[in-house]
Amino acid sequence: MTESSTGGITATTTEASSTLPTTTFDSQTDTVDPSHPDSGVTHTTGDPPTTTAVTVSTTDVTTTTTVDPSTTTGDGSTTATCDTDGPLCDIPPEEQVPTEKPDGLPSPLPGVYDDQGEAPLDNQVRGLIGFPTRSFGTLEGKVAAMYDPNSPSFGEYLTVAEWMAAHAPTQADYDLIKEWLEFRNLAVTFDSSNRLVVAFKGSVKDFNDTFKTTLHICLRKNPQQGNPPFEVYCTVDSFTLPKFVADRTTGLLTADLPAATGSLPGEAGAVINDPPGPGALDPKEVAAAYEVDDLYAVGFNGQGIKIGVIAAATYHSKDLQTFWKTFGITRALPKRKQMMEPVVTRITETILDVQWSSSIAPGAEIITYEGPDSRNTSLLYGFNEAIALGEVQVLTDSFAHREDSEPLPLRHQYNHAALMGASLGITVISASGDSARPDIPCTSPYVVCVGGTDLLTNGNGG
Repeated sequence: MTESSTGGITATTTEASSTLPTTTFDSQTDTVDPSHPDSGVTHTTGDPPTTTAVTVSTTDVTTTTTVDPSTTTGDGSTTATCDTDGPLCDIPPEEQVPTEKPDGLPSPLPGVYDDQGEAPLDNQVRGLIGFPTRSFGTLEGKVAAMYDPNSPSFGEYLTVAEWMAAHAPTQADYDLIKEWLEFRNLAVTFDSSNRLVVAFKGSVKDFNDTFKTTLHICLRKNPQQGNPPFEVYCTVDSFTLPKFVADRTTGLLTADLPAATGSLPGEAGAVINDPPGPGALDPKEVAAAYEVDDLYAVGFNGQGIKIGVIAAATYHSKDLQTFWKTFGITRALPKRKQMMEPVVTRITETILDVQWSSSIAPGAEIITYEGPDSRNTSLLYGFNEAIALGEVQVLTDSFAHREDSEPLPLRHQYNHAALMGASLGITVISASGDSARPDIPCTSPYVVCVGGTDLLTNGNGG
């Protein structure tokens, strides 16, 4: 087990498993406030905050924006001056008006998110801002035709270059928001390949000042049954963005504690033959139950196909090799791709996902898209980036979260990415979850929801 201090909050990771969220809620007894079906997380109420003069210094440039409340016009616009060159200086005062914008952060929710008070101002935070798909409705129409056997464009998927040219947010808009983040002392850390999200980090103080809110610490119930709750950021206030930011983005999507730091421990133990106990299903039985063995019979076991696995942290290589040895599977280890900060732990859910996808399709190449942990910042960025790269035919994700515990902007951003995946011809698969309620990203119509079954066989797949 490793621990990393994050300015007043201690994030704990475990070598064999993690106390961070990895699967859906296993229990249906969670208390949900009926007045907040989206956990109260779409903050759209409250008056715009009073603005004052601020001076923000970044690494490369010091820019002073003077906003005098006495010069605020009747429509809420302000006059502003900028003493450095750049796109921000060209924004007219009416585009700088604080504008309410739904956000992706949770609010206190009894039984799910318990408020622990305001976060220390010197804590660090990492987050994502999202962007909309350009010509979203047009793309939905294209995708509908691609999957209609009676359409002349059936099966005519877009290339990544074609999607970027017609549907990616403009580079100018993307760069403008990045410059604004840097101007607010929030460092841009990762660009997405399709320009649908941008990652940033900074202090809680700068975050609060930028988004006109106050971050709180909430204790979240752990989706993994039996594991302790853990600390997350939440808010009780509405959010505002300058109008030019609100108009160009889908808003603030996530705000999380920093990723754990350190180095990935080495693996102990040996590759062994380790048969399961009575009643367990092996890959051959599962393949027979779902008629995948019919494909094996005609000589197809996944060869020529690339399967992507959305991974929180990474896997134990020796666990994979023991699984394969036990069931007589010979294949290469997956190709690992780091999505964000370096991975310093291994998570059981990731190991399970890779074991089964690599065993049911032993001839397929497996790519793991690895974020540093299983928090929303990592999972959403990894999901989006795995699709944006456009290099796999199938993408599988079991890190589902119950829909009513996640905010609308976060859910909608998953849908933007999934629509891109559908347009590229990627089959995007996600776990249906254990809560008997809708889960994200399964709630997107462009994601195949898998699960909801209790499989019993006769030992031969029947």
